[in-house]
Amino acid sequence: MRLPDHIYNALKPLFAQHADWHVARMPEHPHLRGPGTHFPDLQGLNQAGSGDQFLRFHREMVRIFKWVLANTPGPAYPYTPWPRLPDWVANLFESSRPGFLAEAYQETNRLVIEGTADELGNFIEATRLSSHPVRGIHNRTHGTVAAYERQTFGVSNPLLVDAQMDSSRTAPHNEHFWGLHGWIDEVFAEWQRLHDEIVDQSPLDPALGGHGHGGHPHHEVGVVNQPAASVSVDESKIFKPIWEE
Repeated sequence: MRLPDHIYNALKPLFAQHADWHVARMPEHPHLRGPGTHFPDLQGLNQAGSGDQFLRFHREMVRIFKWVLANTPGPAYPYTPWPRLPDWVANLFESSRPGFLAEAYQETNRLVIEGTADELGNFIEATRLSSHPVRGIHNRTHGTVAAYERQTFGVSNPLLVDAQMDSSRTAPHNEHFWGLHGWIDEVFAEWQRLHDEIVDQSPLDPALGGHGHGGHPHHEVGVVNQPAASVSVDESKIFKPIWEE
């Protein structure tokens, strides 16, 4: 469901380019990334470093989200990252693909200990560099939550307008986006602790963000003043509910 109006209105312009970042990573869109574009350092989904950038880009998003919560007038919005997928999501996974989630958690934990950040991000998101049979808990959760909300609350429910989880353009407006990415960010933080990397999950002023891992274009330095990735993408093929796999 969509975030409370005061949070939604404050947050929406800050992540207006979230979808463009994802589109630019697609292997078939190399012209949308690299020198002279909004994303000069961005790696494609079929390139080494893409998984690492996925984790760090969304870390920045979570930090900016925390800043918005702390600096937006209005009722306080309590934010708690999911410790794991909540029962209502986990049950959908289990009923559709028994054992999938347990194996996905097991592989995630293995990569936290033994893998690189790039390998961890590749597996969680399901970039073109991971071929593990239970890869993609991120993409599958996006699609599963979207389908569940439409079936439960109705497609025309006002609190689903501009907040569908299976669109990278509207997903950041949905409260479950932040639960999911909060869990992923905690997984990444655990990887950092085990590999002696400094963990910074503090609130981040959006005016100070966007200078690495592909970056948010509205804060990027030295980019060409051109439209961002205005490319039509059928995201239903990316964010499928678990029962359609």
